[in-house]
Formats: sequence, structure tokens, C-alpha cells
Amino acid sequence: MAMRTMELGERVGALDILRDDHDRIRDLFRQFDDMEDDQSRKMVGDQAIEELEAHSAVEENIFYPEVLRALEDSALITEARASHHMAKILAQELKWLPAGEHYNAKFKLLTKGVIDHIKMEESVMFPQFEGSGADLQDIGLRIA
Repeated sequence: MAMRTMELGERVGALDILRDDHDRIRDLFRQFDDMEDDQSRKMVGDQAIEELEAHSAVEENIFYPEVLRALEDSALITEARASHHMAKILAQELKWLPAGEHYNAKFKLLTKGVIDHIKMEESVMFPQFEGSGADLQDIGLRIA
């Protein structure tokens, strides 16, 4: 994941950071689609997997516990964690696959699942959490 830097005194909200992560991940997915050769696709795919792993760790260890505390919606968090679990399984398989048709097909599955997950977070979870009164700046500082 790209290193997050903050100027002295700068306050960054949790949702801003997570949305930036989502944008970077979507951009890597687009780059994968734009690549002409399998080796380049594998390089971009591996970078996307690294981003996803770091992002998932932040969500699971910092963000989701805060969402659960604020919204008391365990079904929402259970769904999000299940999506992460499926992405982790595909990511582990992809790490060991050589570049080629099989890698590309599995990466497309990963992409679809992650895009669906991002849409759920940004359209359902984030708006609910934003209205919860949680301290987004404090959580953002912990994430950064």
C-alpha cells in the first residue's frame, strides 16, 4: 500500500483514506485490463494483491471493529469479512500461479468480487458509518 504521509497537524478522515485505497485498487484493475502481455498483467496483478492485503488488514483490524461498535450491525460486518475471506483465497492462489490464461481468469474473478465489495462499502457501509457520530478523524489517524 502506498505510504500515507500527513503534514504536521493535518487531519485525515478514515473514509477519505479508505476511498483513496479503493481508487488505487480500481486503478490497478484498469491497468491489468489495459495490459497487452501476460507478464505485465502478472506484475500489475501482484501489485494489486499487495494493495488488497494491506487494505484488508486495516479494515479488519481498525475499521470494521469501529463500524461494529458504532452501528451494531453484525450482518454488515459478517458480509464484509466474508468478501475479504474469498479475496484472500483467490489472492493466495494467484501468488503461486505463473503468468498466463489461468492467472488472468482467476484475477478477473478477484476483480469482480473486490469491485462488488467496494460498491457495498461505499454505498451502504460508509454512509451509515459517516452518520453514526464516530470520530472519523481519530480513526483516520490510527489508519494512517
